[in-house]
Amino acid sequence: MRRLTSILTLLVVSLSVTLAARDRLCFKRYTMADGLPASRVTSMCEDSEGNVWMNTWNGLCKWDGEKLTGYISTVDGQRFGRTTGIQVLKDGRLFFTNDAKQRHCFDPKTQMLCPVPAYPDFLPQHVSDIKCVEDELGLSFERRGVLYHLPYDEGVRMEPQLHHFFEDRSGQLWIDFNNTLYRIWFEPSPFYYHMNWPIGEHRPFQSTVRALYTDRSGRLLAASRNFQIYGLNDSITRSPYPGNAYRILDDERGRVWFAMRKKGLYYWTPETGIVPAMDNLMGQGLSDLFTLELLDEKYLLAGTWGDGVRVVDIEGDTAVLKQTLISDSLRNIHKFFKMRDGRVGACSTHGLHIFTPKGQLLSVVLQDLDVLDAEEVSDGRVLICTMGHGQFWLLADGTCEQADDLDIKDRLSTIFETPDNRLWLVSDTRVYRFDYKQGEIETFDESDFGLTVSFAESTVTLYQDSLLLIGASSGMMEINLNMIDDYVKRRADEANAAFKERVFFALVISLSVIVVIALIVWMMWHWFRLKKYARPIPQVHLGEDFSALDEPNRQFVEKLTRVMNDMISRRDGDISHLSAEMGIARNELYVRCNEVLNATPAAILQDMRIEYARQLLRQGNTTVKEVAFLVGFNDPKYFSKVFKAKVGVSPSQVLDGEE
Repeated sequence: MRRLTSILTLLVVSLSVTLAARDRLCFKRYTMADGLPASRVTSMCEDSEGNVWMNTWNGLCKWDGEKLTGYISTVDGQRFGRTTGIQVLKDGRLFFTNDAKQRHCFDPKTQMLCPVPAYPDFLPQHVSDIKCVEDELGLSFERRGVLYHLPYDEGVRMEPQLHHFFEDRSGQLWIDFNNTLYRIWFEPSPFYYHMNWPIGEHRPFQSTVRALYTDRSGRLLAASRNFQIYGLNDSITRSPYPGNAYRILDDERGRVWFAMRKKGLYYWTPETGIVPAMDNLMGQGLSDLFTLELLDEKYLLAGTWGDGVRVVDIEGDTAVLKQTLISDSLRNIHKFFKMRDGRVGACSTHGLHIFTPKGQLLSVVLQDLDVLDAEEVSDGRVLICTMGHGQFWLLADGTCEQADDLDIKDRLSTIFETPDNRLWLVSDTRVYRFDYKQGEIETFDESDFGLTVSFAESTVTLYQDSLLLIGASSGMMEINLNMIDDYVKRRADEANAAFKERVFFALVISLSVIVVIALIVWMMWHWFRLKKYARPIPQVHLGEDFSALDEPNRQFVEKLTRVMNDMISRRDGDISHLSAEMGIARNELYVRCNEVLNATPAAILQDMRIEYARQLLRQGNTTVKEVAFLVGFNDPKYFSKVFKAKVGVSPSQVLDGEE
């Protein structure tokens, strides 16, 4: 089956010219890999908890707000098969029919079928006011006064592709289209991309929108590269035209003028339609017209590509060529712009040319650069955008300087000032808003638009005082100026929150790393300390020759010596541990020690600890306190007392070599 994933991403359009809020359409496509039992969905409903239930060609499916869960059969193995007509009873059970028209009632809690009530009491469902219509071009639906069109991926379809349409209480749309389930939701955004003409009918531009214009009556006009002009007579103009309109403007007499690339100057009236402005356009040097500018409602400045500027008198009923302005530097004209004192600037491939209101050339600046566009701001400066050399300010005294406050590396092709005295700058894929008084720049790109937009040969107009429209490839971007400030603030808040979150996680990770490093350092230090002090315990002997003892007693003494050597450094080592290690009873241990060694086990162990302590002190690299701990004493003072009583000198004296 054909998929609409890429088409939905690029071809979701608003077709309303009202000021209804245009929310960005977002969607997610679901397949059987996401838990859908089958690709065909026949009906849907919503329970009191907000779960959306669906009939499919292979059982039921539930959306719980996060994921899909399929129910192919009951817990006791009864398969549902193809189901349809699902409804929710007030007690939460589901009522539906199968392919054999048999009625069923399903309890989601027990996942078992239950008796079908004779008189089902259904839960009322949300009544959607969204209109959904399918024709041979695709699917169209209207929401809050805004029309959306989902075209087929290729060609036309004569057979229906829409199998089910449902709106839940949260405003999400569920559409089974082309045997694919889509969940569609809407997010408020000041950006909206039009792929179709925003009046009544679904007519895609199909190619680059080269000209946009809002005439004096508030009518929006557009021209695309496929030889189409939209908006005349408030309807789609479908007649073929002789060329691509690169510039549109109107005069006080209601005539609409077109700069037709490769064809020349044309105008439109309701009576004449679109006709040539004069005879022999090629002979008049107007065959390759690129841009227009109106002067005093009497003259048109016609900028050509290769033949300079023509001044055309339009005061009468017919257009008359009055003057030709051409020189080596004034040949290829990109655009005109008006200055507040009536002067007109011509942006050309060889600099910016300044003319008087009557068309007389006054000066040329940046003659060695390709000037794409320019705009005068309220303080009298003119911002100039060039091809490959950045931006410049033309000062009131006629000098030019690099616009250091506008360090944009993109090629800026269009400048437009909005009523809030901010400049909108258009590059190939981005839009910038420049507050030249504060020196602040905001950048908007695909992360803001929701898709990648190419503003090839872009053109800009302000519509209904609050909608900035920018021509692009196969459509136009709409920016709602009433929403943009809140959006910028919200975006900055989200960026700050994301930054704080990143900083928090960075701190957590840093602290974790520090803790781990500290733990490793501590463990290494502890290991070296243990290595330094925890030497193998010297084998302390009892100090007598026991070779004369019989074999059992001699083995007893050797084992006792070995066990006591192992217990010297254990602070918890006592007679109970010693007897357990020796494998004999405590009383028997006392008897054997007295018979063989003439001493108690505790006295023998203490003597061995003192002897071991004396050996450690003689080595000279441990303190008295550390030695006390190493030989099993908890109290260093008590150790010193016992040591002096046994040895005759204090531990510190042995440590200092005074023994």
